[in-house]
Amino acid sequence: MIAAGINPGPRSFHGLVISHTLNGDHEGAMNALRRELSEGLYPLLETFTALVRLFGSKGFATRGLEILAAMEKLEFDIRNAWLVLIGNPCPPKLCNNSY
Repeated sequence: MIAAGINPGPRSFHGLVISHTLNGDHEGAMNALRRELSEGLYPLLETFTALVRLFGSKGFATRGLEILAAMEKLEFDIRNAWLVLIGNPCPPKLCNNSY
């Protein structure tokens, strides 16, 4: 996209991160996130959640916690990503009441 003169947005990078995540490529996903940040864009909440899910599934809990810390710095709500990292689904009673 950049070579064609089109400026990619956060959703473009989100798609790139998701493609790496679905392939289990944690380094590729982090490189895509770094590239997005170097372009001066703010990642989507879903992008961070996908990274947390990837690191949790690969057994890299520390890296997942680092992503959660980055989410907090950007003032994102980390509750859903935290539940993804620890592997517990949100009980419907709590999720429906916005806890």
